[in-house]
Amino acid sequence: MKHSKVTALLATVLLTFSLATTSRAQTDPAPPPPPTKERFQEHMDKMAEELQLTPEQKTQWTDVELRFFEQRQNLHEAMRKAEKGKMDALRESQEKAVRGILTADQFTHYQKMVEAHHKQHPHPPHPPQGQ
Repeated sequence: MKHSKVTALLATVLLTFSLATTSRAQTDPAPPPPPTKERFQEHMDKMAEELQLTPEQKTQWTDVELRFFEQRQNLHEAMRKAEKGKMDALRESQEKAVRGILTADQFTHYQKMVEAHHKQHPHPPHPPQGQ
């Protein structure tokens, strides 16, 4: 009887994790590719042309855009790291709670099940930052 409860618990945990991952993958659009210097320059050239900027205005605007772009990139990276820390802490709390329910053998088996799930449903890598 206890074995069937543990199996049901494990199935529920894996199903919940799977559904959360699947629903997030379906609702979150893929992040845009990281901007490149070429794309940035194309954007600035288009803006300068549409606004009919003088060469001096274009230089000044490019300087401003670069400065704020770097600040946004730094803030984004800091936020991503902070969220990763929160997610790691949440995972650790869940693992601790599950470990308190299962025997040592069951927990080892559970870890193997989770690892197999991750291999079957890998998360896409985050795009490299700072390009």
